Amino acid sequence: MALPVSRNRTYGPGSTIASADLNDLMDQVIDGKHGALSLMIHPATGINTDGNVVQQPNYWEHGGGAPPPGEIECPIELPVGTRVDGIIIYCEQATDDQVEAEPFKTDADADSTLDSIATAKQSGTGAGHKEIVFTTADTGFPYTVGDGDTFQVRVTLEAGGSATRYKGIKLTIVRP
Repeated sequence: MALPVSRNRTYGPGSTIASADLNDLMDQVIDGKHGALSLMIHPATGINTDGNVVQQPNYWEHGGGAPPPGEIECPIELPVGTRVDGIIIYCEQATDDQVEAEPFKTDADADSTLDSIATAKQSGTGAGHKEIVFTTADTGFPYTVGDGDTFQVRVTLEAGGSATRYKGIKLTIVRP
């Protein structure tokens, strides 16, 4: 059910509000009946998993020099039943395909290993600001968070020194 497109009643200043209207309004908010939401994830939530990246106040950058690549894992806590419809990873690069991103989940099984949700994507050609985008057109999406799942995105900075940066994530989600 979407938000209403017209009023149930019109209220004037000092009018008493009908409890049915208040209940409808609360149901819309509580039940998430407002549709898809955008959730911004700051890069500071990322975890350096291999040491070849440097955290700055508002982004991560490659540690400099030649490979090895640097990896940042970004765990994102979402309630069970949340549907992830899309992900955008914001980055910068000095040249072609220097940033790679891949969404994962860790499920409640005994091994607690990372299970890929979708195939990794590269940042594309050319220098400058790039967006790595996963949508419902990609295999594995939409993804619904299961009981015991931890959703996360791994960002790999291939090379390029301080010109190769991970700058944040935007999720499009629908609450259960």
